[in-house]
Amino acid sequence: MKQTMREHQQIMEEQQQKKDEEHQKMMQEQQRNLVEQQERRMQLMEQQMREQIMEQIRQLNPLQWEDDAGSIRINGTDYFLEQGHWHSPSEHSINGRRYDLELHMVHVTEDPSVKNKIAVVGLFYKIGQPDAFLSKLMRNIASMAEIKAERNMGVIDPREIKMGCKR
Repeated sequence: MKQTMREHQQIMEEQQQKKDEEHQKMMQEQQRNLVEQQERRMQLMEQQMREQIMEQIRQLNPLQWEDDAGSIRINGTDYFLEQGHWHSPSEHSINGRRYDLELHMVHVTEDPSVKNKIAVVGLFYKIGQPDAFLSKLMRNIASMAEIKAERNMGVIDPREIKMGCKR
């Protein structure tokens, strides 16, 4: 009889251990599902934020510079910065990668001896850390959303456009 009680107790312990393992698996699966749901929510929120930023940028197109906003020299010819506009997503790619935003800085020359009167410098943006130049412009965008007309953006120095690569 002692043997039977021990066997019964061992069977009960094994069954309880099985239940505990199944419960643990179920809890782990629920935890995985919660993490996946949270990741999907975060991705959706990031996508919505990206779309809102892109819509605000689109409302800013194009940005005209007045007076001497700067210039570039190509093969001895000066091209003066006239205008900037954005494309979202980027119009161009590097090694097949497109970026969230691309700024085109349009330069023009008045040199009559030059065949190509326009030079465009492109700058890629990736949504992430705030960009000082764009942040300055964004302050004016909210007030522009309802009024679809030209607006003086005040003094914006194109030298604030940060060139370079962060990896």
